Amino acid sequence: MPLAVLASMRSRRVLFVDDDLAVRLTLARCLRGFAVDADIVDGPEAALESARTEEYALIVSDLRMPGGNGADLLRALRPVQPKATLVLVSGCHREVDADEFDVFLQKPWSVTELRRVIDEAIASWPKAA
Repeated sequence: MPLAVLASMRSRRVLFVDDDLAVRLTLARCLRGFAVDADIVDGPEAALESARTEEYALIVSDLRMPGGNGADLLRALRPVQPKATLVLVSGCHREVDADEFDVFLQKPWSVTELRRVIDEAIASWPKAA
């Protein structure tokens, strides 16, 4: 199969979950320059709803959110989105077992780090379930 066809088959859809409006707005600005289709939601309930109807290459969730824990959300999403790269974001890596997730992003993250994670997730999609 030609490389161009394979590239067009890759999912470029990403899901970001964060309760902080300022973070969501920053993500939206950062992602404008990336060649991805991004859904940015404000909590676990909206993320679960999106994950039931869309297929994602990458799902990034903040750890601490009202209405749910990002680690618990990613655990719940793993069977729903088995091909997605799951990324947990937190200011303190000691709060969870970071090895449980595909990537752990330490706050504050940089645009360069975010770009690397997105590029790697899209390049490796679909990952083995």
